[in-house]
Amino acid sequence: MIRLLAFVSLLVISPAVFAQNHLINSGFDADLTGWTLSGAVLPVWDDLDVAGSPNSGSALIKNVEAGTVSDVTVLSQCIIEGPGGYEWGAWYFIPSGQAQTGSVVLRYSYHANNTTCSGGAQSSGGMAFTAPLDQWVHFEGNPINAVASNSGSIKSSIAIRKTEANGEFKAYVDDARLFREFLFRNSFE
Repeated sequence: MIRLLAFVSLLVISPAVFAQNHLINSGFDADLTGWTLSGAVLPVWDDLDVAGSPNSGSALIKNVEAGTVSDVTVLSQCIIEGPGGYEWGAWYFIPSGQAQTGSVVLRYSYHANNTTCSGGAQSSGGMAFTAPLDQWVHFEGNPINAVASNSGSIKSSIAIRKTEANGEFKAYVDDARLFREFLFRNSFE
């Protein structure tokens, strides 16, 4: 009985420990393999790592758009998933000393009964993150509720937003993750 209670307690306290990351090359260990790259300046691999590991790195992302308040999606993956709830997050680092200001934007779109992330999305969302500077910060987007009875797809995207016109704004992204929720988010109701 004590073993059962200990096991159930462990599941309730730390469900993410048992979750499988569905993203390919989520830690950008040696390159950006598995990610779709886009933007006027394509993302590149950099040896700056959230954990300080000499054997891993991050994605260096930039926005050089001419307009004000411009968003550029620079990294994305399309993952085939079944119904349920999902969590989507990553770490970001915005260096100080830049002439331009901006934010890192985390987005998703869920495509029911469609395994190619194409067509209209059943649900979508996004959040922008701006501070603090010169340190790694974990960010997590809104929960993704995939409610279709058949397989669908989730497009996980990272964008970079620049506030002022012209110039360049850059940031680093590491340890992205998309995992399925195994327990209820707020209660057992």
